[in-house]
Amino acid sequence: MRATAETMTPTVLELGGKCPLYIAEDCPKNISVICNRIVGSKLLNSGQTCIAPDYLLCHYTMTEKIVTGLRLSIQRMFGDNVETSEMARMVSIGHAQRQLDLIKEIESTDKNMVLVGGSKFCDVQRKIIAPTIILDPLMSSRLMNEEIFGPILPIITVKTHDEAIAIINNRVSKNMIFL
Repeated sequence: MRATAETMTPTVLELGGKCPLYIAEDCPKNISVICNRIVGSKLLNSGQTCIAPDYLLCHYTMTEKIVTGLRLSIQRMFGDNVETSEMARMVSIGHAQRQLDLIKEIESTDKNMVLVGGSKFCDVQRKIIAPTIILDPLMSSRLMNEEIFGPILPIITVKTHDEAIAIINNRVSKNMIFL
């Protein structure tokens, strides 16, 4: 950044972060379209894109519909077997291991949080990490405090719009560096 500033060279910096999505209680009725868009954007290149959503906040009245829709969208796009699907592999074994570690941390807390996927569908040596949906992970978990950059989608259930905003603001202030 310093070198480009000295020469006034236009520069874009990708600094990582926690890109949230929010599903409010007045979400449009076409859940299938919404879930297809979420899955498509989260699982493009197995979540290894700078614009992939990192986590989803969902009003408690919408959670069951959204989870069902996400399951169907993953099934429709990638089938039952991630190994034979067209889903991208992790960029390296090290990155695959990091993804698996994030999943295993949640599973060691409460296996019931894993609604789709999980560690048993992953193969680090082959760089395969299954699409994984996790419901209400601890806010202190690595999953909620590090950029995921992979096919893991945490869903945080909220009761109010203000609660969703507070969670988003807390994640931003904790995880962003302002220059």
